Amino acid sequence: MKLADVAQRLGCELSGDGSIEIHGVAPIESAGPGELTFVANPILYHASPPQQTVVRQSTALPCIEYVTLSSATRKETRSMECRERMEQYFSENGVSFEVLEHDQAYTMQEAAAALHVTGKQVAKVVIVQADKEMAMLVVPAPNRVNLDNVRDTLSAKKVSLAKENEFAGLFPDCAPGAMPPFGNLYDVPVYVDQALADKEHIVFRVGTHRHTMRIAYADFERLAQPTVGEFAYLV
Repeated sequence: MKLADVAQRLGCELSGDGSIEIHGVAPIESAGPGELTFVANPILYHASPPQQTVVRQSTALPCIEYVTLSSATRKETRSMECRERMEQYFSENGVSFEVLEHDQAYTMQEAAAALHVTGKQVAKVVIVQADKEMAMLVVPAPNRVNLDNVRDTLSAKKVSLAKENEFAGLFPDCAPGAMPPFGNLYDVPVYVDQALADKEHIVFRVGTHRHTMRIAYADFERLAQPTVGEFAYLV
């Protein structure tokens, strides 16, 4: 079936090449040429894989758009999109920010060392599953999470650390483990530890393991609107 036929059956407006042959439907993280992905979140739409056909759902105006990226630059482009999107988001909301580039760092403590800043102002993102729902915890880099305190803060019956393969699809524009602490942009509730809330500025990843940003905590709080709690402890 051609893309134009799919659009007609769905009652959608088509933007792109209607002659593309469609042979299946697949999740956004694994779809390939000729496969459809249905997307409601605009972040997921812009982070779609190469040669993928994306149905962008809208209650106001359903439409289908075809997205093409070079396979060779897919990973880099998706990570860069996160950083660029955050820059645009901050600019639109009057946030002063600083982009910091450093050596490859896979932990936030390593990032802090590379930047020569204290880990206490570096925000580490931890994803937990609370009663089958994902939640984002933002804590200082040296700290660990106390799940009992998290459960109380979230008013949940059961809380566990989420595995990367369980939440990677929520952050398709980020390298694994490099998501920014703005869960509000990914429809994930945000909870920040009091120890970080006391800092004047925070530093955090923006989609890659080589780039971080620094903004005032007050701006983070204004935009992300996190729930503040005490659920982390210094190791």
